[in-house]
Amino acid sequence: PRAPDDVEAVSKIAKELQIPHVINHAYGLQVDALNQAVVKAGRRGRVDAVVCSTDKNFMVPVGGGMIISLGPESEELRKNVQKLYPGRASANAVMDLFITLLQMGKSGLETLMRDRKQNFQHLKSQMQILASEYQEQIPSIPNDISMIMTLSSLGLDKATEIGSRLFHRNISGARAVSGTAVQSVGGINFQGYGSHTDNYGQPYLTVAAAIGGSSAEIDEFIGRVRKVLKDSIRRLRKEQKCKHSQPDVADDIAIENNERVS
Repeated sequence: PRAPDDVEAVSKIAKELQIPHVINHAYGLQVDALNQAVVKAGRRGRVDAVVCSTDKNFMVPVGGGMIISLGPESEELRKNVQKLYPGRASANAVMDLFITLLQMGKSGLETLMRDRKQNFQHLKSQMQILASEYQEQIPSIPNDISMIMTLSSLGLDKATEIGSRLFHRNISGARAVSGTAVQSVGGINFQGYGSHTDNYGQPYLTVAAAIGGSSAEIDEFIGRVRKVLKDSIRRLRKEQKCKHSQPDVADDIAIENNERVS
């Protein structure tokens, strides 16, 4: 996660230089401060379109998106995009959103947005406690949806295993990032792939408090992460010990049986 861009400043530059400006507002509809920033950008500069995800903001199945126009300049673009879709795309995404909004109502959606704010603070406080237990850190980032916890105690080689182990415990949203991966896309090499910088310097785990969650789910999540971290550090220490001494066969059998149970 990173701090959101200064979309108002970018929109003024786009207006001055007559450059098209599209805002990626994927998670933004559920955060009041981000919505206000986008509206200001549309009033004071140039914003051709705002793109949002329906699944991330309204808890509907993945596959839907919204393109929002903020003024007369972007209205023509919206209409042109709209003309491309009749007969070419499924109506499921529209129906899913329509039914969901009917069920929620305005008050229901506003309640979920308020709950999300409280859940974010609860998640942050619990992550800070967890980080202190393993001498990790929660860097201060002006982001009201997601945060990271460093995984420096595991090292670069073992940190990314955390993500897969959490996935096998039904935690699908969290990502473990090495910060040093290199990925080629279209012939271009991206340093620090998966992160927002070429060299973050240490691995980390990303977590988020999106709309629709509950404090009970956050507590369950923290418990599973704590268990995975404890087991991963134990494994790492055992491997380091084995490099300097003969491994104990009995310990290996006990660990193997433990993994089958978990």
